[in-house]
Amino acid sequence: QCFPALALGLEGGYASSTSVPQGGIIVFHISTAAPTYSITIYREGSPRMLMKRITGLPGTERDCSEPGYSTGCGWPVSYQLQVPLSWPSGVYMAEFSTGSSGQGTLLINFVVRENTPGSTSPVFVTLASNTYNAYNNVGGKSLYDYNSSSSIPARVVSYNRPYRSP
Repeated sequence: QCFPALALGLEGGYASSTSVPQGGIIVFHISTAAPTYSITIYREGSPRMLMKRITGLPGTERDCSEPGYSTGCGWPVSYQLQVPLSWPSGVYMAEFSTGSSGQGTLLINFVVRENTPGSTSPVFVTLASNTYNAYNNVGGKSLYDYNSSSSIPARVVSYNRPYRSP
C-alpha cells in the first residue's frame, strides 16, 4: 500500500537527534492541530517513569511534502529540552497531544546516554532507528518502492521528519 506524501494537516514530531547525553540538549519539532498542547517525557522501563511535563505550548499544523523525505521537513523548534544530569540513561518517549481538541497522542522516541558509557550499567540498549527511518515515507518516499510516490524509492532519507510506518 502506498501512503500519501502527507502534506498539510500532518500531525507528528521529530527530535534533533536520536540520542542525547546526560546534561545535553535535545530539540523537538512538532506539528499538531491542537491549539495548545503538552509534552510529557517518560523513561521507558518497569515501571515507566514520568520525568517532565511541559504544558501550554502553542500548536501549529505543518506540512512535509516532497522532497521532505530527503531534505527533512524543516519545521521550526517547538521545544528545547536540557536533559538533567540526574536523568538515568535509557529509552525515553516524548508524548504530545494531537487533534483539534488535543484528544490524541503521538510519540517521539530518543535515548539518553551516560556521559561515561558503562559507568553505572553494563547493559547496552539500541533502537532500530535506521530501520524505522528506512520504512518511513513522510515527505513522499521511503527506501522501498512499495510505499514511495511513483513506486520509486528514495536513495537518501532524512531523520528530520516524523516517523510513519506502513
